[in-house]
Amino acid sequence: ESFDIVFAVTVLCFVADGDAAIREMTRALRPGGRLVLGELNRWSSWAALRWVKGLAGSRTWRSARFRTASQLRRSMAAAGLSVVSVDGAVFYPQLATVAHLMAPWDRWLGRRTTFGAAFVVVGALKSGLGRLVKNHLYNPARSHGDGNNRSGRSPDISSTEDSSWRPSP
Repeated sequence: ESFDIVFAVTVLCFVADGDAAIREMTRALRPGGRLVLGELNRWSSWAALRWVKGLAGSRTWRSARFRTASQLRRSMAAAGLSVVSVDGAVFYPQLATVAHLMAPWDRWLGRRTTFGAAFVVVGALKSGLGRLVKNHLYNPARSHGDGNNRSGRSPDISSTEDSSWRPSP
């Protein structure tokens, strides 16, 4: 059996062999399917806090492995996927006052860099249908011109090349 989409959020940080997990997720995708990974960014205050909690004895965080967007991209490419998007989110520390002030800038920053982002989201396609998938099946506005997605697939992977292929807020 194969799937149109595999979506994994904060999973790889708890897996000893992340590359093997990505290869298995890729194997489970149908040709033209997509993999979306969301992980705590290695270079963020959020991951640093969890790393410290692990040092202090937290069983949950003791063995966590945080990766960068570049590491995720390389692992996905090595598994045979074509990376189509890399975004960051939550660029503020875990302080309510600072978060309130910085939150309006989050989306703008996330489209430009992942450095300092608490989370990185990387989207990739499995080869098979190539640009046809990107241009038609996953973009209802292009496919039908009316915004109705008759393909049955949700257009929730963004592209760094084409801002019209971004998810709705």
